[in-house]
Amino acid sequence: MTARQWAVEACIAVVVFAAAVWWGTAYWNASFLAGRPPIFYQEYFEPAVMMACGKGFVVSNPQVPAVRAFLYRSTDRFSCSEIPIDANLGTKWVYQGAWRYLMVATAICWRIRGIAWSVLGPLLGVMFGATIAIGYGILRLGMGRLLALFCAFGLSISTLHLLNLPHLRDYSKAPFTLALILIIGVMVKARPARVVLLGCGAAYGLVLGIGYGFRTDFLVNIPVFFIVLFAFVDGGLLKNLPLKLASAALCATVFVITAWPLITVVYRSGGCPWHTALLGLTTTFTDVLEVEDAPYDFGNSYTDGAVFRAATNYARRVNPEVGAIAYCSHEYDVATGQYLLEIARRFPADMLTRVYASVSSIAQLPFRPSWLNAPLPGLAPFVYTKRLSALTSLKGRSTVWITAALLLTSLVSVRLTFFLVFFLLYFGGYPAIQFANRHYFHLEIIAWWAFGFVVHQLASAAFARLRGIDDHSVRPDWRQAAWVVPTILAVVVVPLLAFRAYQQATLPGFFQKYLNASLDSWPLEPAQPGFTHLAPSLSLSHQQTAETLVVVALNAWKCADRPSVTFRYDKAFPNDDLSRTFTLERPSTVPQPTYIFSPVYQHFLGIEFSDVRPGCLDGVSSVRDVSRMTLLLPAVLPPGWERERLFEQLKAWPW
Repeated sequence: MTARQWAVEACIAVVVFAAAVWWGTAYWNASFLAGRPPIFYQEYFEPAVMMACGKGFVVSNPQVPAVRAFLYRSTDRFSCSEIPIDANLGTKWVYQGAWRYLMVATAICWRIRGIAWSVLGPLLGVMFGATIAIGYGILRLGMGRLLALFCAFGLSISTLHLLNLPHLRDYSKAPFTLALILIIGVMVKARPARVVLLGCGAAYGLVLGIGYGFRTDFLVNIPVFFIVLFAFVDGGLLKNLPLKLASAALCATVFVITAWPLITVVYRSGGCPWHTALLGLTTTFTDVLEVEDAPYDFGNSYTDGAVFRAATNYARRVNPEVGAIAYCSHEYDVATGQYLLEIARRFPADMLTRVYASVSSIAQLPFRPSWLNAPLPGLAPFVYTKRLSALTSLKGRSTVWITAALLLTSLVSVRLTFFLVFFLLYFGGYPAIQFANRHYFHLEIIAWWAFGFVVHQLASAAFARLRGIDDHSVRPDWRQAAWVVPTILAVVVVPLLAFRAYQQATLPGFFQKYLNASLDSWPLEPAQPGFTHLAPSLSLSHQQTAETLVVVALNAWKCADRPSVTFRYDKAFPNDDLSRTFTLERPSTVPQPTYIFSPVYQHFLGIEFSDVRPGCLDGVSSVRDVSRMTLLLPAVLPPGWERERLFEQLKAWPW
């Protein structure tokens, strides 16, 4: 583009930013007044309070009562005069170091507007404005101005987007993530000149480093730049290699310099990145992703305690010399990383299935039924009535737009086609780490971009035909598309089929070790349904690190319909209540036992049975020695289980 065109685009972006700041601030204020207070771990924001009061990045110990009342929202406002002169302030007790830039941004807002939760609207408004303005820039990479403005407007009134706006910590990732996407988009589309590659490298490192100070999960964006730089910049892998290496080095250097205060804190005290991913493997997110269960799972309790126990006990089994591991410490990051890697190594098909499930869901974001109505009752009724009608009529079309965008691109550029595939799989797939809408709401722009791109290309082709314009430089190459499209399908399908074959071949041996383990039988007395059979002494009650694997054998063909087994924990310890019920939805009629395995931890109390008729229960045991086992997973193994499907699959794709 010429300098004049750049100036025009900059002016449009400024207008979009200003309008979005006004709209975002107005919505934030309306949401707050409507009794929908934001939730973003406000109890951790003491350093922001202290910085706003000129005390520095410190906390009080013991915590100042007035500060505590403010952080726990007992009061909306706080005055710096409520901090006693003799308050014990210092950095020794600070554990929010990884959130430093988020705290700084909040403190700046409070220094300007006073310390109150209700005054944060403009801060979120600026973030919202930046998100929409940057989104406009991304959209312009694939379409004209009017279409880009239309799609940016669609993103700005998105119910999913606005519902996440009030929550400062989670929303703060939106402008930074879209800025990173814009940078790699410019890098791929522009000619690989020195100013472009070096400028994009420095910009990516800077944005990534600052964003990391808002959310530590920004580390997931590190590989993207380097993959795009070497694989998808025009010219191929080896062309301009010295310039690419310089850009990569510049990106890494700027990131390290920008994020150094955070890197040192996370390395020294931990950041829990793998803990979050392990939480995302629980059945809570399996259901949200619409993934069909296998005979096993990776845990059903979405609690920090469950993951802590599973990961730390795994670390002790594989390395008995490991001592005490503190939660979210550096040692804990190592343990959870090893545990996650072990799961991925044994269950690669399930990991890839979740990625594809995430991509499928992200593609449909504009049309989710729960996000079609207005985010607040009475908000802009004319706009949201029209929006509801339009999105309802187009329901399910975003997959068509994305597919069409890939097909149209394959007609003119192999490089850009594979870049779009990579982008879709990476940015659409990584939310599978923990598939909650607070982690992916901003990715709704993918569907809007695909829509605008397809409309732009079709309109441009129709306009050129009407005007009799024949642009030989962009003539469609159908033979090229004929091999690019099957190649994409192979890239997507073949690894999944290979990983499934791997799991189907290796998991029978893995679970056979459960069945062959030496057991200690439990004595059980006859009881009524729902009665808790107390576990024998398993040395679990007072040992936080202890665990064992309990085995229940049911003669399902002798039980009533849908028999269930509940592993009950002591309710006196609600934070450690990992109680779980296994229900046999389709009990086997084969006269052989069905085995139910479940690891149990501290405060495990005993087992309840829904059916206590004679012959239904075949026995209960615990594994005598789990030290030689690697993963202890919940599993239900009916007769002939080894011949059944031993991998997860999408409910919408029954193959």
